[in-house]
Amino acid sequence: MIQKTRFRARYAESDQMGLIHHSVAIVWFEQGRTELMSALGMPYGEMERQGWFMPVVEAGVRYRSGARFEDPIRIETRITRVSGAKIRFDYRAIHDEEDRLFYEGFTVLGCTGANGRPRRIPEQVREISLAAIEPAE
Repeated sequence: MIQKTRFRARYAESDQMGLIHHSVAIVWFEQGRTELMSALGMPYGEMERQGWFMPVVEAGVRYRSGARFEDPIRIETRITRVSGAKIRFDYRAIHDEEDRLFYEGFTVLGCTGANGRPRRIPEQVREISLAAIEPAE
């Protein structure tokens, strides 16, 4: 499954050069990941109420071209790997009208309990996540 999240780049995200600041890519990726998890029936708030959390343990971004204020953005988010206690998400930030790639990257989230200690991903979440895996284009 590929979750497509659409919005316009905000003025507060741009720098003095008129480009979207490099740090924003990770924030946009999180927005896409949050929407994907909700679409799969696993909203973060519900996971936390059940006593498990998914902190980011690894992240990477490759910058292809600069996005600018008011550019129409499409974040494509997919799950690409699930292990005992980790899930990997891959992302592409794209100009929604020109189909131009701005950023691509990934995050790896580890599953923990409320005490912060690693734990296995709950079986239902593991099954849903595995079923959502779709190969990259």
